[in-house]
Amino acid sequence: MSNQSVLQRFASANPVTDVDADAVLSDQQWQDMLGSIVSDAGGPSKASAPTLPRKGLRLTALVAGAVALAILVPTVTNGPTGASPAAADALYRAASSARSQRALPVPGPGQFLYRRSMERQTSMYVSGNDLDNFLFTETVEVEDWSAEDGSGRTVSQASEITFPSAADEAAWRATGEPRLETGRRDQHDGAGDRYVLDINDVPTDPDELLAAIERREILGGDPADWVTFQIIGELLQLTYRSPEHRAALYEVAANFPGVDYEGEVTDPLGRTGDAVSYEGGGSRHELIFDPETAELLAERIVLLQQEEGLVNDDTWPGTKIAFAGPPGTVVWWEVYEQTAVVDSPDSRP
Repeated sequence: MSNQSVLQRFASANPVTDVDADAVLSDQQWQDMLGSIVSDAGGPSKASAPTLPRKGLRLTALVAGAVALAILVPTVTNGPTGASPAAADALYRAASSARSQRALPVPGPGQFLYRRSMERQTSMYVSGNDLDNFLFTETVEVEDWSAEDGSGRTVSQASEITFPSAADEAAWRATGEPRLETGRRDQHDGAGDRYVLDINDVPTDPDELLAAIERREILGGDPADWVTFQIIGELLQLTYRSPEHRAALYEVAANFPGVDYEGEVTDPLGRTGDAVSYEGGGSRHELIFDPETAELLAERIVLLQQEEGLVNDDTWPGTKIAFAGPPGTVVWWEVYEQTAVVDSPDSRP
């Protein structure tokens, strides 16, 4: 199992992450906690689709040849057998736009797929000592390089900490202004450390594609429908170079019951796009895309229901709990800024 996978499991477990926690936990407590996270871990391979975490899994997608374009004018399906009429209309227009785009370059031997994104997450900080807990939002700039042999590099740099309200900032100050940002991380993966998705194995027929997603053959995860919708968003990024795959994914969403239209949304970079959503797992997951180019601009998660018992008497002071806040809080943004092919894990477009 790669160090990156360990970090992903560690983060998803919402452990103590603040540097001040070194003064709270003993060496044995750290060992016990890490051991419980990684004891059943098994590294993903090309033959078995990785289980999709809530967000943040770094994958590599490859295609070995050109994809033929087809001109289709689908019939809008809506109501109980598909997305809402407004969502279906927006998604089918995006599918048509996708087919009008050219296939993008594929990394060759020794080259890397470079992706730059911005992630913004709202978390709760447990103050302890009878002090008020508070929410904070961290913005992280992420650069990722992926090669066809499963090697790569991920650099993440915290760039900003903000507070949803003045009360949250006041509680942070009352707690002693603890350090909140994660700092800079530079993770290198060797050959075979990353799951490699060959998109030639991904169907372009919408019905076959949905069936493969629901069987969790492409990406693993919980069988819930809201996870299926999340996988659609992940695949829109992983298969971005193939117009046919992007078109098929938009059609899958258009025929997926429960998908709704959120209207025009502006992302943190000021770009506007159409947004469609699916509710499940206590949150609303939204995909924001450019209707003219079918480019996926961003994803966001809006909390609808906070998990009960999130903080109890056993929660250590200094714990950071991800995806926390009152209903209506935007707890996660992932904004896709740039994708290109480069010649090394140190080069940028």
